Amino acid sequence: MAFTFNKEALREDARRVARNSPEAKRMALEIAEEKFASAKIEMMNEFNSHAVTQELEGGPEGENVSSTLGGYGNLYSFIGFQEGYDPTAAIKGYLESKVELKRGARLVKGKSEDTYLFEVAAPVIAEIEDLTPSPWEGKSWTRGIERGISGLGYYIYSKIKNFKNSRSGLGIQAEPKIRELAYKPVKYLSTIINNFKQKFR
Repeated sequence: MAFTFNKEALREDARRVARNSPEAKRMALEIAEEKFASAKIEMMNEFNSHAVTQELEGGPEGENVSSTLGGYGNLYSFIGFQEGYDPTAAIKGYLESKVELKRGARLVKGKSEDTYLFEVAAPVIAEIEDLTPSPWEGKSWTRGIERGISGLGYYIYSKIKNFKNSRSGLGIQAEPKIRELAYKPVKYLSTIINNFKQKFR
């Protein structure tokens, strides 16, 4: 993904700098870095404040603030994470380390102005899905958040830790089906990533 800065995008004093000079390129880079840093901070804030992130960070005793389970139990125990595991850590690490502004700029010359083209390494949904496998099946749980997760009708939740085979300690999948309740998909990483990309268009 790339975005551009031209003479009109530079600060007022930059317009007096010679075209294609190291000083012009430095000024363009400074502006690009400022815009990128602001966009990345907004992306991380959006991720950290999202209801799904908040719910998962609440652990097995959290509330279903995402409303994906009809208010029953929580995503942490429904998905089946091992108690003590932080499911959002891998995503945060990815967003922090992989999303970056490439320092090299490509100059595109015009008749009246020059344009500097900067490249941004944006988040890739498929890469995040590879980092977020479901603890009980091969699919990605982040993909399931947005497209649906089966088994809610068989899910039993209790804050009394008496489930021997429960990973989280508070939730299990049981037979037979105990309720007619369907998981409600919610937009999560796709929206966060799209909002980030929109800032550079």
